[in-house]
Amino acid sequence: SVRDAVAVGWMKLAENMYDLDDKTPVLDATEHAHALFAAAAAADPSDARARRLLALSDQESGDALVALHRDDEALARYQAALKVEEDIAARDPLDQTDRQDMGNTWYGIASLYDDRSMHDQALAAFRKTVAVRRALVEATPEAGALQRDLAQVLANLAAVDRKSVV
Repeated sequence: SVRDAVAVGWMKLAENMYDLDDKTPVLDATEHAHALFAAAAAADPSDARARRLLALSDQESGDALVALHRDDEALARYQAALKVEEDIAARDPLDQTDRQDMGNTWYGIASLYDDRSMHDQALAAFRKTVAVRRALVEATPEAGALQRDLAQVLANLAAVDRKSVV
């Protein structure tokens, strides 16, 4: 639909602005997309694509909010994304795109907790990220990008684990 095309356009605009130091325009673009995806998901709650894109816009808004030091709002957005991603995963456990999105959302949550020096929460969230990313690598062992993502989160987990001991 035209609404979906415009919403995807807003998300692409946000992606193209990630290099900006001020993430306010990124947040604005993701918020425009979010409103359109929310309308699509409300119009047809069984539309998994609309719900996945709504969750993705929540995740991307969360990333922008973290950069703007609006951590509580970011965490709420990440949690909203995670709720939808977990629901999609329960309905379709083989949806690799949803799993990748879920791994990214858990990674955002873990990084936010790490930045706040909330080590126990960061460890738990990084462990969730590892579980999701490990399952992706096991399902597609030839995917180098997935292996790299898993290695990155394992390094983050080890760094947070060292902080919590010190």
